[in-house]
Amino acid sequence: MNIKIILSVFVFLLATQSTTAATYQQLAMLDGSSNTLLSNKKNKSTKSESFGSSCLRSIEAVKQKATKINHIIYSSAKKHSVDSNLIKAVIAVESCYQRTAVSPAGAQGLMQLIPATAERFGVTDSFDVQQNVNAGTKYLRYLLDRFDGDLQKVTAGYNAGEGRVDQYKGIPPFKETQKYVKNVLRIYKGLSYKKQLTPSPKIKKVANKRPTLKQVLRTKGKAIVKFSLQRSRVAYKQKVRLKKVRPRSNPKPRAMTAKPGRQGWQYNRLRAPQLYRQR
Repeated sequence: MNIKIILSVFVFLLATQSTTAATYQQLAMLDGSSNTLLSNKKNKSTKSESFGSSCLRSIEAVKQKATKINHIIYSSAKKHSVDSNLIKAVIAVESCYQRTAVSPAGAQGLMQLIPATAERFGVTDSFDVQQNVNAGTKYLRYLLDRFDGDLQKVTAGYNAGEGRVDQYKGIPPFKETQKYVKNVLRIYKGLSYKKQLTPSPKIKKVANKRPTLKQVLRTKGKAIVKFSLQRSRVAYKQKVRLKKVRPRSNPKPRAMTAKPGRQGWQYNRLRAPQLYRQR
């Protein structure tokens, strides 16, 4: 009797141990920043390190992870007129570019689409990168139009829903949403920042040209022009007058009277110089 009880207990313990081992293999890794789970379809390691921490720590890590799907991101960004850096920032915070990421609420894929959102935008497989990124970008476009491009409201609406944003007229008072908005905008700003590699061109100083008559009329008025014209006329008259008054090199003496014998010695000398030669 005792042997049967011991055997039954031993079999029960073996079954419990196997079930527990199978359960641990199906567990996902919890991300402390976004409360997202990563299913172990491909990676069956039980590392406790958060898969989203690298994206939150380094902008360069985000750029490196995004290189594999940049062609899909740029295509969706062009199709729906959304900044590609905003898409990259949302993916970084949502899943850190883990295609098989799953949240406790059932959100799936790179941009963490919940089943209702996936159905809303015609997604048949949320783990398909093309469908997931396209639907997430389309949802961002809808939020951008709804909130007039306010990125704080857009990112808050993506995390908590546009209804919550309308209810609180801004970012809802949820710590998770507030932290989410802060992280997305910080990564977006880091991705959008571009260093100025070439120095700005120097502005060449143009020599001051003499203003035309029309420019003077527009800027300084008719009075200044009239005054300048008067000065130029006075200067011109003085110049002409000086030319006329200038003495000649050999002036001719004028006749003092009409009688030839009473003209003065200078006039007579000019007429008959031989009479005034010194002997």
